Amino acid sequence: MSEITKIRARPPDPGDRVLLAEGDAGARRWLREAIGGRFGVDEVDRGDVALELLTTGAPRLVVVGTQLADMTGGDLLARAAARLGDRGAPISTFLLADAVGAVADVDEAQVKVYYRLVPTMQAARVVDLLAQAAARLPPRPPAAPA
Repeated sequence: MSEITKIRARPPDPGDRVLLAEGDAGARRWLREAIGGRFGVDEVDRGDVALELLTTGAPRLVVVGTQLADMTGGDLLARAAARLGDRGAPISTFLLADAVGAVADVDEAQVKVYYRLVPTMQAARVVDLLAQAAARLPPRPPAAPA
C-alpha cells in the first residue's frame, strides 16, 4: 500500500484578481466564462492600462494575449518587468493562445510564465491552474491601518 502525502496550500486570497490583457473580445469572454466567478477578472484591451494596473501591484494573476490595441502581449510583459524590476510584487503570468495556438513572444528569462492557456481547455482545468498559481503566491502583507 502506498502512502499519499497531501500538501496543504493556503486558501486563495479573496483579494487575488485576474488581470486579463487581451485585444480580442471573444478570447476575453472565453476566459471570463471559464473562470465562472471563481476569481474576479479585470479586463483590459490596451497595454498602457494593463501596465498601470501591473505597476500598482494590485493584480497577482495575469493572463496576457498575443495582441492588445496598442502593443503586443510580449511588449507589455517586457515593459512591466523593466518597470517593476526586483521591487515588483510576485506575479503569476499565463499566456493566452489565439485561435491558431500562437502565444505572445516572451523572454522567459525576464518573465516567468506559469502556463499557456488555450481556448480548447476545459473550464475546470483553467480554474485549477489559476488556483494552483494563486496558492503558490506569498500571502499579501497586512493592510496599513486607516
